[in-house]
Amino acid sequence: MGDPSRAGSLRPFFAALGAAAAGCLVFALLLSSSLSATTRESIGGTGLLLGGLAVVASTGVAAVRSQGSRRTAWILLCAAAATGLVTNLVTEAMAIDPMEDTGFVGGALAVAMMLSIVGLIRLPSTRQRGAELGLMMLDGLVMGCAVLVIASITVFTPLVEAGTGSVVDEAAALLLPCLDVALATIALLLLVRSEGDRWFYSLIGSGFLLMAAADMAFAVQAAEGTFRLGTLEDLGWIAGYLLFAAAARHPQASVPEKQAPDDPASGVRGTILVFAILMTALVVQLMYPKDDLLTSTQMVLWLLLVLAAGTRQTLLAADNSALRNGLERRVREQTADLRRMSRHT
Repeated sequence: MGDPSRAGSLRPFFAALGAAAAGCLVFALLLSSSLSATTRESIGGTGLLLGGLAVVASTGVAAVRSQGSRRTAWILLCAAAATGLVTNLVTEAMAIDPMEDTGFVGGALAVAMMLSIVGLIRLPSTRQRGAELGLMMLDGLVMGCAVLVIASITVFTPLVEAGTGSVVDEAAALLLPCLDVALATIALLLLVRSEGDRWFYSLIGSGFLLMAAADMAFAVQAAEGTFRLGTLEDLGWIAGYLLFAAAARHPQASVPEKQAPDDPASGVRGTILVFAILMTALVVQLMYPKDDLLTSTQMVLWLLLVLAAGTRQTLLAADNSALRNGLERRVREQTADLRRMSRHT
């Protein structure tokens, strides 16, 4: 039978997760309906405000219940959510067009993303072995390069081509996508390296990936002048907010689970995810229409990606060999001890 106390602690989380799923379904139906564009725009804005309120409330509760570095992480994430919420409220109240007044909106969102990056980095509570830390860094390099390759083709190129301002304006336009790439990479790292807190980190990572994808789509559409609130693309922000709010209500959000024993399948899952992202970058590179097959920047990224992937597999094989040799040595020592005890008896 299950643990009644654990079931009771999971009840608020499942309620929040169910509410998030229901909210995503309702907003998907409304945003894809035949309502007028003005009505759907109001629905999209309402969804962003409700999602922001849910994240602020959930992360605030998690910060109160947590201790140590995890409390600091939740405070930073709560501050990031509050910054985004206030930005959306001011934008709605003062009827600010985010495509025209990019200084206020872009600056506030950049602050929110930097707070989120620092909060995500401080969120994991388990210490890693030297080899595991090296693998985590190489995983981050592989996934970061792969995400940058995808973003350089689908996001950065349209932004640069659409840019007509000064170098400073173009750099400011590229700032938010760069921060989104960093957020997406850290979210993918959380998905790869999660062990005992797999449910919790999966929701956290999925929420940030959805928001990063929505931010990148917004950056491209804003540069092209085609962005409009009230479409299905708003669901990326709304679903990301609601998933993140539900994850903050998980029991492991405030009380980290003890580090689980090594799972042989976890390394396989991590390798599959890393190389799935690598193959996605390769498919995007080959299939996306462009004038040049490879730019100089993309060549450097692919060189770093291949070197990091090869080093990762070499380090993983060396670590597995060292662990196997250590296990065999312990077995030989224990067998010798048993033989000595047998002769003594």
